[in-house]
Amino acid sequence: MAPQTVYNRIGSKRDLLAALLEVIDEAGDVSDTQRRIAESEDPREIVASVARLRRLMMAGAGDIVSFTHAAATSDVDVGAAYAASQARSRAGIARFTVRLASLGALRSDLDADSATDVAYAILHHAVWIRLVDECGWSADEAERWYADVLARVLLESER
Repeated sequence: MAPQTVYNRIGSKRDLLAALLEVIDEAGDVSDTQRRIAESEDPREIVASVARLRRLMMAGAGDIVSFTHAAATSDVDVGAAYAASQARSRAGIARFTVRLASLGALRSDLDADSATDVAYAILHHAVWIRLVDECGWSADEAERWYADVLARVLLESER
């Protein structure tokens, strides 16, 4: 399909990129995961939900994330869309770490901001790509690893 045909059907490049961000959210079932995190009283369940979210997002939209990351430095519109997607991701991670803090579950040497920084680094899409695409891990193995690592670095009960 010619680029102009796509733009005629969807709108501008920015509109297309915004639609792709929606695909990422839908692939990860973000709203349902946010609800589960907000309602859960179990820190391990919350961490497992976040690990599952990473898996679903990468399985359903990893190619979109990789594309926007790769193209972000060479196209201003793509760069803006990638920055927006990372800001949304960080905000979601902050909700998760604030929830853990509200439960008194964070390690005593971490506040919610520091926990957000740590989780944001661990949950970066490049980590998933390294483990699954480059190292040959299964999605099950990667999801378990995320849940385990996040629990060990964030939760007081895992020290």
